[in-house]
Amino acid sequence: MHICSALLACVLLSSSGCSAIFTSDRPPGSDTATPTPDGRADDSGGDVQGPSPDTASGDGPQPDAPPSSGMVIADGNWEGRTGHVGKGTVEMFRTAGGEIELRFSADFETSAVPTPVVVLTSRDSIGSAIDASKGDLDLGALTSVSGAQTYKVPGGDGGRRYVWVFCVPFGIEISRAPLKDVP
Repeated sequence: MHICSALLACVLLSSSGCSAIFTSDRPPGSDTATPTPDGRADDSGGDVQGPSPDTASGDGPQPDAPPSSGMVIADGNWEGRTGHVGKGTVEMFRTAGGEIELRFSADFETSAVPTPVVVLTSRDSIGSAIDASKGDLDLGALTSVSGAQTYKVPGGDGGRRYVWVFCVPFGIEISRAPLKDVP
């Protein structure tokens, strides 16, 4: 029985005095596996070299990307819009290689909605649609409604200083973070 299943059964049966004993279903000797940098177990007994497969390409959002040298060029606080939640902070970061990234803080939180995307724009209000002709830059799907995450800004920031979480199917502004340049 998996730990999650046993825990759920215990919670459901807690009123009837459930007690649980957890045992390993792993073969003998497998408990000596060494964890890799991303927390997975390496059963080979040797050191694991190179990046984990899910971050090796460097494409798209990378919530667990290690900090790189560079500098914060702008930052701001999230605020909810249209009755939605927006909490935490965001930084616009220039890497040592000159790339621009948006880095959401560990305390970032926003409302869960269908098909949320991250948008960087110079507009203080998006309205009901993302409009590339007005300078809106769609950075892709929101990775998670909470926690630290990073989004690459292709082609630079272009002076855009508003970050949005936007619900595409309903055309609703969920949360935004106005950014201020850091001296």
